[in-house]
Amino acid sequence: MDELHQRFITELKERTLIGLPDAMDEIVRELSLPFSDFSFDPSIGVGRYNTEALSLTMLRFDQLFANFDRLLAETTGKPLQQHNVNIGDQKWYREIYRGFKRTVRISEDVLVDVYEHKKNLIELFYCGRYSAMLESVVERYSVR
Repeated sequence: MDELHQRFITELKERTLIGLPDAMDEIVRELSLPFSDFSFDPSIGVGRYNTEALSLTMLRFDQLFANFDRLLAETTGKPLQQHNVNIGDQKWYREIYRGFKRTVRISEDVLVDVYEHKKNLIELFYCGRYSAMLESVVERYSVR
């Protein structure tokens, strides 16, 4: 498990962890969009950004699965039926993953760096909660 922890932490530090770059970062960079123009309505769990050439719908990941059918149906304008097929708790590695999450410890400076790098997204989707979220993750995962 120690080797897995070290690899994860190294990839966080070097920003090479798969999934760390956000699609939002890519969209903003590629289309030269002003991030300050994006908005998110937490009451409905959806953000929208529209121009003549682009209609972008943003969904908060932590709310996506609880409201999956409704959010995607509203976004696409079509009724959808969910098929759960890629469930982590049904994978062969589920106990390794649970153990990893339970035991991983990351230095505070790495956690702060990761959160600082994502600050614009955190502020967009969790308005005013950046400091509390950072404090919570430091409390949970930092080396003590």
